[in-house]
Amino acid sequence: MSIIGWMGIGDNICMIPALTKLAETKTITLYTERPEMFSALPIKAVKLDKNYRRCEDGRTLDPMWDAGELAKCEMLYKVDGDLIWRWPESFTDVSPQQRMALAFGVEIDADFDYAEALNASKKDVGDLCLFAPKSTDKLRSIPEEQAEVIYRALPDRYIRISNDSKGWLAPTIQEMVDLIYSVEHVISVDTGIAHIAAALQVPLTVIGGCSDAKGFYKHYLGPVRVIQRECNKDTCKCKESAECMNITTEEILLNTEATCQQ
Repeated sequence: MSIIGWMGIGDNICMIPALTKLAETKTITLYTERPEMFSALPIKAVKLDKNYRRCEDGRTLDPMWDAGELAKCEMLYKVDGDLIWRWPESFTDVSPQQRMALAFGVEIDADFDYAEALNASKKDVGDLCLFAPKSTDKLRSIPEEQAEVIYRALPDRYIRISNDSKGWLAPTIQEMVDLIYSVEHVISVDTGIAHIAAALQVPLTVIGGCSDAKGFYKHYLGPVRVIQRECNKDTCKCKESAECMNITTEEILLNTEATCQQ
């Protein structure tokens, strides 16, 4: 069975329990932009470049997939021969993990061991904590000026992790997984870093933007708190003013303290 997915890190995390279960009975080749995330699973993961419709093993994407389809980065396509399969809309009322399980026709364990599946290893980092105010999605990111104010107000043990020059960037996804697994607490917008922390049951404070952060994190077993403003996705001016990300520093510090005490 071949599966093609070009999803964000958070979606990849949610995909792992179903893939692990499916691999018990089927031989799987996963074509993905991030094959390193699946290195500990009993599947074959092949690097995919959606922009050029090519895969490392020479396979090319079906020419019937036009640019509009390729732009839907959070969709998963299950490929059997020439058939392309998509989510029924009814799947949206369950957790992302269960959505994957329903898609693949498997049952997953509620206490799935993400640490083993991600090959996570604890490092000696003391009482280090992480602050991740940015996402590749501008709608989920804290404006830079506000992010700096929050960062300066946090205790010194917090370091900023980022996908740009504003903070520390993990050289590899595995190093990022190991660091997250090793820290005392994570403050993050709704992005892959937050999903990794939640999966590994690291105390987490999620600052939600226009995404349904509460719904996306309620199924994780670890200590998670979500600070979220109401946001109308159709009319919100987030890209200009990030109105729904105007979370106060006091709110973050209060929720951070509560999360760490759990």
